[in-house]
Amino acid sequence: MKQGLLDEAKDIFVSMKQIENFDLRYHQFPKEVSRVALPKINDLMSKISFYENPKTLDDLLSSELYKRLESNKRYLDKKINDESDDFESVKTQFAIPEDDLAYLESWLKDNKEKVPEAINLVYISDTKLDRTDLSPLFDIPEIKEKANIAAKETITRYHSALSKMIEDYIPTDNQLSKIKVYRTMTNRSYFMLNFNLLAISIMNILSMGDDTNIIINHGTLIKQYGHEVMGHALNSILTKMSDLPDFVKDGLDGIIKSTGESVAQHFEKTIFETLQESPETQKELGIDSIYDSIYKINTSLSFVDEYQLKLMQYEIAIIAENPNENKSSEGIKKKLSRILDISIDPKLSRLRVDNMRHNIDFDGNLNPVFMSELKYAAKPVDRAIREFEKRGLYYSDPNDRKIIDRTLLTGYWTPSGLVANAKLTAEKYSKDN
Repeated sequence: MKQGLLDEAKDIFVSMKQIENFDLRYHQFPKEVSRVALPKINDLMSKISFYENPKTLDDLLSSELYKRLESNKRYLDKKINDESDDFESVKTQFAIPEDDLAYLESWLKDNKEKVPEAINLVYISDTKLDRTDLSPLFDIPEIKEKANIAAKETITRYHSALSKMIEDYIPTDNQLSKIKVYRTMTNRSYFMLNFNLLAISIMNILSMGDDTNIIINHGTLIKQYGHEVMGHALNSILTKMSDLPDFVKDGLDGIIKSTGESVAQHFEKTIFETLQESPETQKELGIDSIYDSIYKINTSLSFVDEYQLKLMQYEIAIIAENPNENKSSEGIKKKLSRILDISIDPKLSRLRVDNMRHNIDFDGNLNPVFMSELKYAAKPVDRAIREFEKRGLYYSDPNDRKIIDRTLLTGYWTPSGLVANAKLTAEKYSKDN
């Protein structure tokens, strides 16, 4: 792309960041400043082209810039006109593909009967069922201190060992070792790319045995590390190291969030394969004697977790669509009936629907906090991998896998942009050439 257009885009995105930061800091939206920004966005959009099927990297970058500008324009229009969030605007905000939402119902139907079998495999694989595990009693100072010490030692060891393993797989000039690592008491681990900060949830990785000894849930910790570090952190590092334009290095835009989560979910699964191929890392972590058990349990448990996650996403999508039906109890009951036909846990589904029912506005719109969870339903990584397969590159091949993973981790793309970039990269490395 022409440097002049990229410079214009950079100025616009700097202004957008300032507007958003002002809104966050003062809880007031600067409408007058935003009205000045809109014509600049419209002007730049008129100078660049959008390609439905980009044939070159330049075409792809032009299309991605157009989509980002369009997203920022929608954001300003909505804020200036005081428009509320509805299902369509949230899907657009996070670029959630309609096909991925439609896929939820068929996937749940196809896999509902497989869940009990997977649960049974976890039961068979767990050799410690004679032990009663509880969440650590953090209200007792001595136990809280013991839990924090165990978490700190374990997380430090994991970060050191897994960073080296990943560095051997995809070199980053040891950038992973520079991440600031913390423990968090929240229920979710997270990576903050603007602070290069990793927070691992000790609520999810610790339990307490009958004798009040602290127990580490290694499978959960590995999964969280795969999601937050091998997914989000490595995505940030490789993108910064690339020669892509600045706007493709901005991972904070809502329109690329669903792609980032799809990448992270991919690596929370594949990290177990990478670790399986590294017995020296297993030994360094002190889990070499139990890794087979960890691997078997996680394989079955991850399927159950995926079903539960997709079920929750399906519930949100059903309640969010057709908001007029949410204005009556009969409309909600009709939607609940559809959900219960698929749910393997009707009681939990009823509780979640009841919770959502109390988070619906006068227009029937579900609270956007719930709807934003649908960004985890996007599956551009699956489509990207299929583009490689079409050209003879397979994830099961170690050499191909490195090419595929580096492609997935370099750049912050929209869902369609990730797939298009995979197609261009696959053509470059195609075994049919």
